Order: sequence, then C-alpha cells, then structure tokens
Amino acid sequence: MLKIIVAHPDKEAGAGIVAHLNAQSFQSTLSTTGKDAQKLLSTQNFYAAILHMEIKDHSGYELLNYIKANRPSLRIVITCSATNALLKDDEVMENLVKLGILGVWRPPFALEDLSKIVDSSQNLSFILSKITKQEGQKAEEDVEAKNDDFTSIRIDDFFSGSTVLFDTFVKIGENKYIKILHSGDSFAEERLAKYRQKTEVLYFKSEDRRKYLKILDVLLKKVGKRDDIDDGTKVVMMKNMAQKYVEEISSFGLAPQLLDMGQSLVESMVETVRASPNLIQSLQQMKDFDPTLYSHAYLVSMFSSLVAMQFQWSSPKTLQTLAMASLFHDLGKLDFPKELIGTEVKDLSPENALKYWDHPYMVSRKLSDSKLVDSNVLQIIQQHHEYMDGTGFPKGLKGQKIHPLSRIIVLVNDFCNYLVPRNITPFDAITEMLQIPTTPARYDRQTLFNLCQIFADPEKVKTLTDKADKS
Repeated sequence: MLKIIVAHPDKEAGAGIVAHLNAQSFQSTLSTTGKDAQKLLSTQNFYAAILHMEIKDHSGYELLNYIKANRPSLRIVITCSATNALLKDDEVMENLVKLGILGVWRPPFALEDLSKIVDSSQNLSFILSKITKQEGQKAEEDVEAKNDDFTSIRIDDFFSGSTVLFDTFVKIGENKYIKILHSGDSFAEERLAKYRQKTEVLYFKSEDRRKYLKILDVLLKKVGKRDDIDDGTKVVMMKNMAQKYVEEISSFGLAPQLLDMGQSLVESMVETVRASPNLIQSLQQMKDFDPTLYSHAYLVSMFSSLVAMQFQWSSPKTLQTLAMASLFHDLGKLDFPKELIGTEVKDLSPENALKYWDHPYMVSRKLSDSKLVDSNVLQIIQQHHEYMDGTGFPKGLKGQKIHPLSRIIVLVNDFCNYLVPRNITPFDAITEMLQIPTTPARYDRQTLFNLCQIFADPEKVKTLTDKADKS
C-alpha cells in the first residue's frame, strides 16, 4: 500500500483528506506542523506528499526545499487557503511546477480533484492493484446518469485483458445506460457480441479516461515494436490514445501532469511508427476517418510523423516535437462555440473570423503560460497555417521564415481537412490536391514529395512544381 504524508495546519481538514485518501487504498499520515512532517519524511519512505504552504513551525517553502534536497523522487501536491495570493500568482505557481510539483490543489478543494492529481502519477501496476478481481461477471445493470459523464469508444476498438479495468456501458436512451461489464469482472467477449448488432459504440465514465490512457500507453510500449502484432491494431491503439488525450485536455486544461502524460504518449506513438515499416499499408486504403477535432489531431500527428521520417535530418526527438505540436495545434478551437467548429471561414461573421485567424496563437499562449513546453512546439503551432508563398496566416510568413516542421504540419493539416469530409482514400486525396493550381506554390517542395511518396506518385509533383518554378 502506497504511503502519503499530509502536511496540513488544520487538523480537521487534514483528517478529512487522510480519510479520503485511505478510502482510495492509500496509507495516509497527518502532520499539522512542518517540523513533525520533516521528522516523518526523514525516517519513512512516502510515495507522495500533500503540502499546505501555510503550515507553521517549518514553513511550506522550507519543507519543499527539504524534500527536493533529501527526497527528490517524492511526488508533491501543493495547496493553500483560498485567500492566499499564491494561488493567483501564475508565475510563482509555474516556478513551483518546474521544481517538480505534481500538481496544485485549488479551490473549491474538492477531494475528487485531489484524487485525480494523485492518480495521475500512478503506474499501471498500482491501478491494477486497486481493482477487486472476481471470477465470472456481475449481472448487467440499468444505470441513469448524465450523458456528459461519459466518453465513448467504438466497440470494435475496445481493448481488454483478462480482467475488465473499468465499468463499461452501452447507451439505450437519453441519460440511460446498461452497465454490461463491471470493473474487476473476468472479460467476456460474449457480452460484447450480444451488443455488436445493436450498437457501434461503448461508453465508460470520463473519470476513467486517464486510467484508459495509461493502459494504452503501457500496451503500445509493449506491442509497438512487435512484428507479430497487426499494424492495423497498432493504428487503432494510437488513434484511441491521441483522441482520449485531447479529450482529457479539453475537459481539464493543460495541467502539468497532463503535459507529462502527453510526452509519454508521444514517445510511445513515435516509437511505434518508427518500428512499423508496413504501417503505411494499413493507412493507404482507409476511408473511415472520424471527422471530430480529437481525431483530426491524431491524423495530423500520424501523417506528419510519416512525412518527417523521410527527411534525413529526422530523429526520435524531432519526431516527438512534431507529434506533440500536431496533437496540440488546434486546441485553440476548443474555446470556439460548437457551431463555429467546421464552418467555412467565408461563412463566419467578422467577429468569429478574427477568432479563427487567432487560433494558432490562442493555443500557443496557453502552452507558453505553463513554461513546460519546448519553444519549438510553440513556434510550430503558431505557424501551422503559414504557406510558403506568403498567403497563409496569422503573419503571412514566407519561405525560409517558416519552421521546417511547420511546413510539414501545414501540408498535412490541409491534406487531412481535404481527405476526411470527402470519404476518399489518402491516395485519392493527394492525387486530387495535386490538381489544385495553388498546391505547388503553397507547400514546401520536398515536404510535398515526401507526402506523395507515401500515398501517390512523386513524379506528378515534380511536373507541377517545375511548372510553378517557371511561371
């Protein structure tokens, strides 16, 4: 059982935190003074610390410095009273995060929010240890719950080991579900088979999304390099991982623990792409691409990585930077009203058009505030609508002023936007794009060649670009 120390000046509030954590299968200890907390930290090994910055007799800052010097691997969640100016000072907060703070527990101090911060650091082994396994399956159960409490996954994309790791549902009406699999059940394919003819979608609680992401991350790290695993299966795993990650960000914002998770997910995706030379064949004839914003992020990340791998200068670090920027590039649109997403720019009001033109900077501003994201990622996102001929936005940059990785994303972003709504194969999409007169001038020549080498005939590009050079 993992041990957590709670350093909190209010005995009653601290006891409530301890009781909540103990109910979550932790072994928690309360210290109401900094001196007592430091003594415990010097004699016992703890998994994490909940540190109230206003604790007395050794302040929160003194405790923090002690932990960083003597227990550098300890996971720290900091908090303070709602009126403390510390919570309102973003620069101080970000500096604390850069020191290795796992997260900040903010008002209204919901215990469920604290659990999410602590849970975000847990490895899969600990998650599995908290699940009570049982032989067989519990009976199906009717459930009434808000639709907003759920996230969905295609039934054919559902992965499970021998034990079901979270409650799984089918939807039967507005706010009405049937729980067909319970956490801890022995997995039963017949339960899924029963519903395959009735629905294409399964649901699980949004609160289990991070658990699902950790499961996929571990699975992908294990199977990504294996030749005996079908590449189509790897594609599905990467798609689901990217989609649910962007969903999690849309729900909870760019919290530090989510950025750390994103880095791990990107590393898994890049390693899988690099280790799967036949992956392209699994993508070439696909038509069934989900048009949602979450799926768009995955497609841009996947296709951009494949394009970049063909450059001699590409490296694992370069691919990770590109994949991270690809996942984040349209997060600015999450602040748009739903009716705005997917609307043609020419059909937008002047006010909404301005919002659209600014979305590359909307997301980069959010990320730059965290001070945890590579500056190259920010620059790539800012430039993901800049064209080589200067006709892009928001700054109308031209040619060599555009980051090399931005030149990849701008092409792949347009490629995906052309491909998905037409329900055509990638080969047909790039072939049709090559017939558009503006294509040769808008995109970097070698980047366009690389995309065509994946899906079409590069000689067609050479003919078009040669014509453009002469005109």
